[in-house]
Amino acid sequence: MDSERLREFTSLEKEKKNLEYELEKVKKKIANISQPIMDEFADKGIKNINIDGRTVYIERKVWAKIADDKTKEEAIQAIKDAGYEILVSEGYNSQQLSSLLRELERSGKFPEEFKGVIEASEVFKLKSRKAS
Repeated sequence: MDSERLREFTSLEKEKKNLEYELEKVKKKIANISQPIMDEFADKGIKNINIDGRTVYIERKVWAKIADDKTKEEAIQAIKDAGYEILVSEGYNSQQLSSLLRELERSGKFPEEFKGVIEASEVFKLKSRKAS
């Protein structure tokens, strides 16, 4: 076994964890100061500002949302009634199905209905954790 590659791997894993931690801290700081900056932009009618080689601006995105007093079924029907039935599909949650499949595999109870249709796909990743 090449211990140098293993050392490099564990070193990179530690570096990745530290960077993810630092990134989360930065994201929280950004979240804490974003709203006051947006409020000031709105109060002063500012569209954008160039500072330190970056252009700061407010991005507007529109996202669909079901009205609070309506159900998912009512929303689906409205979409179909408006002629956009292509947006509606029957589906399943792949993470939930994978979780079920792991349970079924442990119990040895694989449904006949799944055979030839739903298969287990194994993924292997090299990982490390802090040794105790």
